[in-house]
Amino acid sequence: MEIGVNDMQETVALPDPAVKRLPHPTDLPDARELYRRGWWFGRVMRSVVVSMKVLRWR
Repeated sequence: MEIGVNDMQETVALPDPAVKRLPHPTDLPDARELYRRGWWFGRVMRSVVVSMKVLRWR
């Protein structure tokens, strides 16, 4: 039994940057700490993955 995938189209109306600038996560006090923590976690994990690939390659 195969389940077909329904195509979905989403239309988003973003505000004009000249009228209202989209904020960066560090501009929002509630999101700032979570964004920084995620950014650092991504940096650390990227180096771990690269190190594992180098060790496996040898």
